[in-house]
Parts: sequence; structure tokens; C-alpha cells
Amino acid sequence: GALDAARLASHAQRLFASGVDGIAPFGTTGEGQSFSVAERRAGLDALLAAGVAPTRVLAATGCAALPDAIELTRHALSAGCVGALVLPPFFFKDVTDEGIYAAYAKLIDDVGDDRLRLYLYHIPQVSGVGLSVAMVSRLAAAYPAIVAGVKDSSGSFDNSRALVAALPQLSIFVGHEPHLPQLRKLGGAGTICGIANLYPRLMRRLYDSS
Repeated sequence: GALDAARLASHAQRLFASGVDGIAPFGTTGEGQSFSVAERRAGLDALLAAGVAPTRVLAATGCAALPDAIELTRHALSAGCVGALVLPPFFFKDVTDEGIYAAYAKLIDDVGDDRLRLYLYHIPQVSGVGLSVAMVSRLAAAYPAIVAGVKDSSGSFDNSRALVAALPQLSIFVGHEPHLPQLRKLGGAGTICGIANLYPRLMRRLYDSS
């Protein structure tokens, strides 16, 4: 049940050679919530030690416990990762926008580093806690140099369209691959998706033709 760091690093390098721009380890496909904080720290360190460039790593650092998310985000930042992909705290449901905003604000304030580039992770069908466009807009206005983008894995293109329209300064990514061409036409950034692990060249072509 332990992470095979050498095989993971080799897989990442194969993806890069096949046209993938970057990786997001310990997200949903990477089963991040099944690993401890120590395992996620060690796994990221091992990837970088194996030659994966930190500038090609968007580390998924979200946890149910906010202090754990803060620790992992600090670690990713200190390792030189391009950014952190962060779920909201997700165990308790029906959280208000105010509560979600407060959680992200505390993470940003406690990390306390202007180099942080935060990507919000919206996957309500799995996390049970969604990120409204209004909340994202408020957070981006309060931390314009920190909040860099959103991964919208809701599967709703209407939501992705609303994010692009309301927040043109952010990089908006879809998790549902078929939406990539439509998103790109609206000015979206691309996709962070599990299927690229199997069909990286196909996803590269889909991106380039969008």
C-alpha cells in the first residue's frame, strides 16, 4: 500500500514526453485523501529528487483538517512547486460561503508567503462542498496576487462558463475533458484531468486543436 516513488516519477516523465505540461499529484485520481500528510510530503520530495521539475508540479494539498492543508501547502511552496490545488475542508456539509471563504483566507494568511499561487478545487459531487462563483470572486478580490485559478471538476459547463465570465484574470481549468474545446474558445486555461494519464497524446491534440 505504499507509494512507489520511482515508478511514479517514471510515469510523470513519460507524460511530459507525451506532451503533458504538468502534473497535479495527490488529487482525486492520485488518491490524495488516502495518504497521510507525511506520505504526501515524502512523495512530493521523492518526485522532485527523481528529477521532476517543481515548476511542472501543481501539488494537491487539500485536506479535511485545515492545519494539514496549511502544512502541505507550505511544503509545496518551499519545494518550489508552481502552485497548490486546494479543496475546501470537506467533511461537514452545507457549509456557507462565509465559512468556505474563512477557511481559504486562513490558509492564505497562515501560509503567509506572497509566492503562493492558489488554485481552488471545485468537485462538489465528491467533496460535498461546492465553491460558488460569488465566493471565488470575493476571495480573488481579497487576495488578487495569490488566487490564481480554479479547477472546475463539477462536470457543469454552465459553471465553468460563469467562472470564465466573472473571473477572466484567473486560469480556469475543467476536469471533464469533453468540455475542453468549449472552454478554450471562451478563454479558459485548459484541463487538469485523470484521463491524460492514459491518453496524454490524445489530450495534447485536443488542447492544441481547441
